[in-house]
Amino acid sequence: MTEDSYLKQWTELKEGSGIENASFISIKLFITGAFLSILVALLIFFQVHSAFVAIVSVAIGWVIAERNALLSKIALWPKLEKYLNWELIYEHVSK
Repeated sequence: MTEDSYLKQWTELKEGSGIENASFISIKLFITGAFLSILVALLIFFQVHSAFVAIVSVAIGWVIAERNALLSKIALWPKLEKYLNWELIYEHVSK
């Protein structure tokens, strides 16, 4: 990601509904992970080829990692927001 995209993300988090969107996406990722976990259990129960189980398991790992990253971002945002120089950020984004 470029510097501009990071700064735009930060301004969206501060001004817009970025935290609410991140929370909603986190819930969607949790539901997706639960669905994929049930799918893996069914694939194992019906003795489907292990390659399919491995592919779905990799997808579960990715979903969990993305959800954890979002939850970290949500938790750290109030602390990070205090230390950012908003005047400089707005100046850079408006160029």
